[in-house]
Amino acid sequence: MVVFFAHSWLSFIGPLDGLEVTVFSRIVSTASTLAVTCFFVLSGYVIALSIMANRARNDGVFKPLDYFAARCFRILPPLLVTMGLCWLLAMGLGLVGATETNIVGAERERFAVSLLPQFVALVSVSVLGELEGGINGPLWSLLWEIRFYVFAGLLAVAAWGKGVSRVVGALGALVYAWLLELTDPLELGIAVPLFVYFGLGAVVALIKPGVMTRRSLVWSALMLLVASAGIGWLVGEDLFVESLRPASISLEMLTAMWFVLVILAVQQLHWLAGLAPLGAVSYTLYILHFPVLQAMYFVLANHAPGALQGAGVWLTWPVATMVTLWVCGAVGRAVEQPAAQRAFVAALVNAGDRRSRVTSRS
Repeated sequence: MVVFFAHSWLSFIGPLDGLEVTVFSRIVSTASTLAVTCFFVLSGYVIALSIMANRARNDGVFKPLDYFAARCFRILPPLLVTMGLCWLLAMGLGLVGATETNIVGAERERFAVSLLPQFVALVSVSVLGELEGGINGPLWSLLWEIRFYVFAGLLAVAAWGKGVSRVVGALGALVYAWLLELTDPLELGIAVPLFVYFGLGAVVALIKPGVMTRRSLVWSALMLLVASAGIGWLVGEDLFVESLRPASISLEMLTAMWFVLVILAVQQLHWLAGLAPLGAVSYTLYILHFPVLQAMYFVLANHAPGALQGAGVWLTWPVATMVTLWVCGAVGRAVEQPAAQRAFVAALVNAGDRRSRVTSRS
């Protein structure tokens, strides 16, 4: 939700300042970056739970087919629908002559969609291509998410597979790393911090609830927030300048540690379970919100520019935000939840097949 709000603000309110970056816009942008850090922590946590559940269902043995099938059901249906909708939006904008804008400070100058690199990325399991597809910039993080899912699965096979599959898993992880060219310093500079955040989340899954009291969790979280705010205040607007990359990494690491405490707290604060429905369509919101926001912006920029200026934009922005939430929620309910249900049914069918084979042999 933080990333969504940030992109909504930067898409509609940000251009009011032209090329000048205001303090609030910088805060929003930084919050979005740090939210992505939390996203990787949460992904590591969820994947670790998935691997643990896989082993629990199979008497301590990790079954890669179940794991990768569940990941495909989770990722592909909403992503393919999003890719198709982006293409339709691009076609629609072309028909109404709204594929470009010359507004200074706009998030995008052109609404362009390129499906081929996205399909290449999916077919090559994120080794080649890219998922942004021209317009959907936020999907750079999904590319790395998929890579970590693959690594996690291969490492789980190496650790808890059966027989020769352990060797295959270990060799597969090495080959996959080589194909990603992770020996390149630039790629390593991106991969290592993200891997650390992902790993932190995985470690949290191993911690039993109740290790820390609620009071200690609250105080620890507050201290980390103060430390993070201190670094952000001292570094200021140069936070993400390359020469100050260590400072930004420190801020991201503190944020990751803070989010670890949040996860531990959620395990104990049962009233937060009421927020669970938000997660039901969170993935679709994550991958679809930006092109929907931009499509509305391009239409208004070309046919009702007054709605993006002065007082008008303060009405347009919340309306566009609510419309985007509704669209993403509708698509999520239509695609994401049934996809998850099919994955669960498939897992049950596979489990039933395994039990029937064991019964027939006995």
